[in-house]
Amino acid sequence: MQVDNEEGSWALHDNVAIFFPPSSAKTSSGYAETAGGFVWGAKPMEIDDSDPELAGDIEFTGERFEEEGRWVLRITKRYGEKWKIKITRMLKKQIPLLFRPFVKTAELRKMVDSALPLRYESLVDPSTSTVIVSRAYSSDGLFISETQGWQPWHDLPPEQYSLPTNIPRVRPKTLKEANHLDSQVLPGE
Repeated sequence: MQVDNEEGSWALHDNVAIFFPPSSAKTSSGYAETAGGFVWGAKPMEIDDSDPELAGDIEFTGERFEEEGRWVLRITKRYGEKWKIKITRMLKKQIPLLFRPFVKTAELRKMVDSALPLRYESLVDPSTSTVIVSRAYSSDGLFISETQGWQPWHDLPPEQYSLPTNIPRVRPKTLKEANHLDSQVLPGE
């Protein structure tokens, strides 16, 4: 389990808590090393949804159906051809100038069609207006990702998020050392 408090990030095991010192070390590929892995550190591509040319190329549909004895609302958002062209152009601009002649636009377009989510589907409980699940699909209809909706959770006091006092705390000097120590702890230890 990972606990974040005022000191930073901790990996909490049954018999030891390992501190992950903050690190802003960027790798050459735009990733930054953090506690427990890497995060994308580069600037994300931003598309202006208010662009009138692109706004008309989004299709929303909705349907209500019964599933497991309850009514569910399915909302689908599908991006059209103009979005695919725009994303392909933006990807091409992300490639360093000297390498652009070697990357074919057709190959980037294949990547957009197969790897990027261009259809989103959300299942909503109409009685509580809560999202049950959101799924993303490629333009070919291949499943890409799924996000479960938040379950109700009672607010707990800050003390509930503190580290137990009866276990030793290890404070490595580097993030690499912390990741190594965390990988050495066996499950159930």
